[in-house]
Amino acid sequence: MRTTLSIAALTLLLFIAACNPQEPDEPIVDYTDMEWALHGGDERYWLLDKELYNGHDITASNQACEMDNIYVFDTYGNYNIDAGTTTCTVNPEPALERGGYTLDEPNKKITLKMADTTFTADLLKLENTTLQWKVLVDGETIEKTFKVK
Repeated sequence: MRTTLSIAALTLLLFIAACNPQEPDEPIVDYTDMEWALHGGDERYWLLDKELYNGHDITASNQACEMDNIYVFDTYGNYNIDAGTTTCTVNPEPALERGGYTLDEPNKKITLKMADTTFTADLLKLENTTLQWKVLVDGETIEKTFKVK
């Protein structure tokens, strides 16, 4: 009889434990102000607002299909460009381009990698609503400003 009660009690205890599993606590991640401004905890999406080439505004020369591209920086160092809703017919772009990024806060730089292309840009401004960088490519200065979507 005692053995039966012990088995019943053990079974009940196991049943209760199985019905109430303990979820492991998610680790708390503290992002710096710059990291938060860039990815917003995976909630921030950027649209190109202005593009300068050697100091000249060339934004108007971009096609609508380029201006609606969505730039995403996630918390894991991934950098994606979503082609947006407007499709380029002359030079079709992929629906999604994937790459990576590294944020160098002390030097205010960001390095972007996509396929076999890597470049490091100077961060001119990185706030919750504005991302602005400048990069030198073959002696030419390209400056891009993005706004939050």
